[in-house]
Amino acid sequence: MNKAKIAIFGCGWLGEPLAFALQAQGWLVSVCRRDTEQVDRLVLSGLDAHVINVTASQVIGDVGAWCAQAEVVIVMLPPRSKSQTPDIYQQQINQLVIALQAQHVKKVIFVSTTGVYAQGDHLLTETSPLKQGSVLVDAEKKMQAAFSSIILRFSGLVDKNRTPARFLAGKQLEAGLTPTNLIHQADCIAVISQLLAQDWQPDIYNVSTENGLARADFYIAATAHAGLIPPVFTNANSQPKRSVSSQKILQYLNYQFQYPNILTWLTNGT
Repeated sequence: MNKAKIAIFGCGWLGEPLAFALQAQGWLVSVCRRDTEQVDRLVLSGLDAHVINVTASQVIGDVGAWCAQAEVVIVMLPPRSKSQTPDIYQQQINQLVIALQAQHVKKVIFVSTTGVYAQGDHLLTETSPLKQGSVLVDAEKKMQAAFSSIILRFSGLVDKNRTPARFLAGKQLEAGLTPTNLIHQADCIAVISQLLAQDWQPDIYNVSTENGLARADFYIAATAHAGLIPPVFTNANSQPKRSVSSQKILQYLNYQFQYPNILTWLTNGT
């Protein structure tokens, strides 16, 4: 027997494998992307996919065909800091909220990031201070005001095709003593899957491996393993206590990360 319908806004690096995972678990899954060719590819691969594009002034596409009667909508709409101004993202979120409300959506999982936290040399929990003026903080609040929402704050996302070594190879960097905060794609998918299997409870959760190595140690080892030029770090502006706590989600789901040590996974494949 099929489970309820799950609609996913954004079917890219995380959304696509999540969609296949949920479909394999028996959920009715509907996804959307902006690009027609990508949507055609997703349809051929077996997904119910639709062309939906959200702009600052409207949502273009058949929103009803995508998310009508969805039990939960999973929103993956990050700001494009290099190609748009913050106000455009805020307007996009506004338009998406209006479109979802028009379809009588009640429950939303909003994928955010631990980048919403304000600077400070302390352990980051879900109640830590947030960045003033952050468009993602604003988006979280809008989702919470409009829907019964679960906010997932993921740390840096990695998998075999998105290895962290290449991001910093050869660079001159500060904050060498600040911990690395990363999470594997497989754990992101598993956490979302398990949340959907629970009785619905709106909340906010960090999702990040804990007790990461200092950035200098991690990225020098990661680039060496990949055969890349290592970055050069200084300890200036380090925040050695700035690690992300995921204890709230781990305890709630009684979950253990599949990849608790990203450097071990990266260098040993385990």
